[in-house]
This record gives sequence, C-alpha cells and structure tokens, in this order.
Amino acid sequence: MREAEHFGCGNFSVVGPLKGKLGKFGYLCLFCGSYRCNRCRNPKLKRVRAEISRIASEKKLNKMATLTLDPKSIPRRYRVRTDRYLRDCWRKMRISLGRKFGESIDYVGILEFQKNGTAHLHLLVGRFIEQKWLSDAWQAVGGGPIVDIRLVDIHRVTAYLSVYLAGDKVKHTLKLLAVRARIFTTSHSIRLWPKKEKRGWWLRRLLRKKEEQERSDHEAYLQVDHT
Repeated sequence: MREAEHFGCGNFSVVGPLKGKLGKFGYLCLFCGSYRCNRCRNPKLKRVRAEISRIASEKKLNKMATLTLDPKSIPRRYRVRTDRYLRDCWRKMRISLGRKFGESIDYVGILEFQKNGTAHLHLLVGRFIEQKWLSDAWQAVGGGPIVDIRLVDIHRVTAYLSVYLAGDKVKHTLKLLAVRARIFTTSHSIRLWPKKEKRGWWLRRLLRKKEEQERSDHEAYLQVDHT
C-alpha cells in the first residue's frame, strides 16, 4: 500500500486557458510561496522589497521609525514570545497616534528579533512624529523609552529595507515566530498583495519517476494473462 504523500513545494502545477489565446492552455509550476521555504524565501523577499518601495513612493512614507522593547518592561508571561507583547503595545500605540493626528496613519511595519530574542518593530510612516513624543507615547503603552525616527530618501527605500529583509535575518526571525505569525503589518489603507483574479485554472499533479514506474508496472500486469 502506497503511503499518503503530502503537498510539497514544486510537486504540483496549475493548468488553464491563456488570456487572449482562444483554445490555448498554459502550465505553471506551483510553488508554496512561504518565507519558511528555502526555495521560495529569497524570490518572495525580493518581490516584497519592490512592493514596499512602490507603496512608500505612492504614499510618501519617507520616515523610518524603530520601536524597541525594554526587557525590564516585558511581563513574565510574554518573555518567551516577546513578539506577542510587541503586537499588544503596537495596538495601543496606534490608538495614541490616531488621537494625536485625528485619523489613522499610513504605515508598513516589519517585525525583527534581536540576537537576544527580543522583538522590535521597524516602521515606514508618512507623518512627522517628534522623537520625544514618540518615546513618551511608546513608554506609556509599555514598550519602553528606546525609539528612533529619521528621514529616509524615498528613492532608496529598497536599500534601507534590504538590511532588515535579508534572507538570514528573516530566517532567524521565523525560527522565533509561531508558524502562522506574520512578519509584516500594514495599515488598513495599504495592501501588500492585491486580491488575485480568478482565472479558471485547475490543479494538476506532476508525476514523479516513481509514480510513472508504478503506473507502467500496473499496466504491464494487466496485460499479462493470469488465468
């Protein structure tokens, strides 16, 4: 009895009609697209950097802020998963920013872990935020006084992000994150990936050599007279 085989990156393809070519069909290898996959990580990060750069240019996100957790302020129950505490602080911080500016601000955030395992957040924002106010507000929500905000060249956003979105750094972050936890966060007004259009394609499994051999053996068995 053959063992059940799970989905694997590149083991399947999709097939469907080609747009603008009546009666023509195309095939496309189906990759998992996960940051945890050694095959997909770097190509996907390259697309993410390009997409964030496009959004930064479109939304004028030319300030980069870093919000760092003070280890002394982290409650005991969060010390194993500091990213959860960081998200909780950032949720409260968004409320403070909304009250200050009278509306929600546009932002793109990137979660990263320091070598000591403490999470911190890098943000691209469009609003000018005074560093003292940012430090006081971050401390008030439980994050700590350590913050940084600076002006960045909007045409070199990709270069800035390359430091934080390098393959090794993302790999380190993923080791400390839960499987379904996200590295990126954005405001409701920003969407990293647009909704995919349904194209009427369907899934097609790629036959491996072993499966082809099993099929060939089965066909040969059927052709033999066993009476």
